[in-house]
Amino acid sequence: GAVQASNGMSVNADSALEPLKKGTTLLVVAGFEPLQFATPALQHWLRRLDHECVTLA
Repeated sequence: GAVQASNGMSVNADSALEPLKKGTTLLVVAGFEPLQFATPALQHWLRRLDHECVTLA
């Protein structure tokens, strides 16, 4: 579904993320105040990906 960016722009997600394979690079794009949206669930997911050898950039 649609997600609204901080500048009011609507961004549509066409599908959910599929499981990421070892060696994949995931770009984490954050705007202003990214820590405001860093929920425990998001942090857990990113840490799990890191342990699974997914490169976070």
